[in-house]
Amino acid sequence: MTALEALSACLSFLVSQNPRFGEALAKVPNGSSCVVDSEDPQDWAKAIKNVRLKKSQTRLEECQAVRRHYDEMYSWNKQCNNLVEQMISIVHDRYLTGLSVYF
Repeated sequence: MTALEALSACLSFLVSQNPRFGEALAKVPNGSSCVVDSEDPQDWAKAIKNVRLKKSQTRLEECQAVRRHYDEMYSWNKQCNNLVEQMISIVHDRYLTGLSVYF
């Protein structure tokens, strides 16, 4: 959740490849720049150092690009519509299954 909050606020952040958010970010253009695919503390230190060496304007622009691409790929509107469609399909299928018992 913290990484999502940082993304929403356009703050620099790094996440592990392991959580689902890291997997999702890796699929987003420029998102892999926020993902550290290592458990090694030295790799994390290097990634943190690379972020800190960038100018604040550059970090802001990169985060805005990642957020824009993430929003396009995983928009709340699309996700909610997909959920509603799945729920309707389940209810509809159960209704039809229940009807076939009576015929």
